[in-house]
Amino acid sequence: MTTTPSVLTTTYPFKNYILFLFTAVLLGAQACSSTSKLPPAQTSLEFYDKYRNQAGFKSSSIPVGLVTRIIGSQLDDSTIAMLQGIKSIRLLSYAPENNKGQRFLTNRLLPEIQNVYKTPSYSSLPLNGPAGLELKVKEDQQKVKEMAVFGQRRNGFVLLLVEGNMDQRMIQKVLQKIDPDLVAKDL
Repeated sequence: MTTTPSVLTTTYPFKNYILFLFTAVLLGAQACSSTSKLPPAQTSLEFYDKYRNQAGFKSSSIPVGLVTRIIGSQLDDSTIAMLQGIKSIRLLSYAPENNKGQRFLTNRLLPEIQNVYKTPSYSSLPLNGPAGLELKVKEDQQKVKEMAVFGQRRNGFVLLLVEGNMDQRMIQKVLQKIDPDLVAKDL
């Protein structure tokens, strides 16, 4: 007995291929827009985790111990004391590559990060640095638990997130060593 090939496999292989491509494109488009489907972040860590692996974003977690070992001999006591109070340093940046990315930055990303730091648990520190950057801290019992420098820089976005148990005066001293005009002298 001879078997005849199925009508679906011989007559319509092109149709199956088109259906497969259409499905792949649809799933790919959904994956690309996955950040738009996520709810707005409520905390800085949620914000970092939400965007760190998304297209166009670059993220890095900097080991504090490594920083201390590399530049420790060049630091004074107040800077070393501040570094010892740091648990984590995270950096997130975004550089839009086209007009759609620029609209995303302006209409979604910046308002979302502003909303995160609008809560009463964060306070602003005066920052005389580059235009578009803000410095926010979250304190608990006179200790800074979180420090964030964020905002629009050139045509992109940057977030530097430092978590730990730091003294605000030490933060001021370290930032003034980086740039004497960066923060107000009377914090």
